[in-house]
Amino acid sequence: MEQVITAEIRQKAGKGENRRLRKEGKIPAVLYGKDTESMKLTLSARELQRLADAESTKLMKLKIQGNGERAVLLKDVQYDHLYKDVQHVDLHEVSLTEKLTVTVPLILTGEENRVKDEGIVQQLLREVDVECLPTLIPDQIVAEISSLTIGQSLSVGELVADEGIEIITPAEETVVTIVLPSKEEEPEEEDVDETEETGEEASEEEEA
Repeated sequence: MEQVITAEIRQKAGKGENRRLRKEGKIPAVLYGKDTESMKLTLSARELQRLADAESTKLMKLKIQGNGERAVLLKDVQYDHLYKDVQHVDLHEVSLTEKLTVTVPLILTGEENRVKDEGIVQQLLREVDVECLPTLIPDQIVAEISSLTIGQSLSVGELVADEGIEIITPAEETVVTIVLPSKEEEPEEEDVDETEETGEEASEEEEA
């Protein structure tokens, strides 16, 4: 657990109290878990904002003043209307000996080493679900695509994860495919009637 966050137990709740906390540079939070009694906490806004901006699913150590340490995951993060500043968070306490399911980013690598076939890389899946112990949660799963050519694709079942990590997203789902660039259609030219009479010629015929 590389990340460590500190917290204090809060006794009061409500919109007014939460606004007061934010003015003091603190964020209201709730701790819960399978065998954990729900607990209201306050966290440092600066410390929490850094973790939330990283969008990490990594395991963290929560130090609660006067109440020991817990292993937690950052679960639900609520932002303001501009989706900029954190307003509230939920922390999930986990057991270090029980596997859990989390969603992690899926990153492509090797695109620069692909054969120069003018193919376009289309990534269809950007996250996968994995099952593992909390201490083994990966930062990301990597998909190697350097060998793919036009018309080929890579499915979830072909991804490789470290020992102890099981990818549970359906194996048949397509991660990435290589396609031909689309050709722009040339605009059709309008037919011009060369025998079209001018207004002056039509007028002369009427007089005749």
